[in-house]
Amino acid sequence: MEFDTQTAVIKHLTGLGYKATRCNVSYHVKLGHLAKVNGRFPLDLVTRFAESYLVKSDTGLTIGTSELIGAKELKTRLEAERLQEQVHMARLQRERLQGKYISREEVYLELAARAVVIGTGLSHMFQIKGIDIISTVEGKTARYPELIEFLQGEVDELLNSYASTDEFEVLFEEAAAGIEKTTDPDQG
Repeated sequence: MEFDTQTAVIKHLTGLGYKATRCNVSYHVKLGHLAKVNGRFPLDLVTRFAESYLVKSDTGLTIGTSELIGAKELKTRLEAERLQEQVHMARLQRERLQGKYISREEVYLELAARAVVIGTGLSHMFQIKGIDIISTVEGKTARYPELIEFLQGEVDELLNSYASTDEFEVLFEEAAAGIEKTTDPDQG
């Protein structure tokens, strides 16, 4: 189906429920939104034109506004996701302040402190248990398995104390070097 004149196009579109006026259709023809092909307006072009640029009489929406509605729905969904993320981050921050979580730096400091404790514990064990280590094997290499068993037991005991949730006090280098703040204003 094809239409010879703009009047025929307007009559067809109003019959379909579009708000089509002579002024409105002429304006879109001038803009190139609706064009003749071989001197006539083809039905498929008229239909696409109406869906994109004209308002339906019953709804007040153009068919092309479905894209706009889709964009608004997308925007609304993205805003909802952003708000959910904000709520999640606020909850996480609150739980962090409540002590449920600790920062990565605090974990690393705790691991470093425990490593210092275990290193110190091993050194202390060798100093304290040195005599026991020597007497275990009585200088005989044939008793090497007994030595390994003894040392493994001591290391296991130390590791068990290291693996506890007890708090340790560790002095890092600045504190060990004796750097202290003074509160005496005369010492400035």
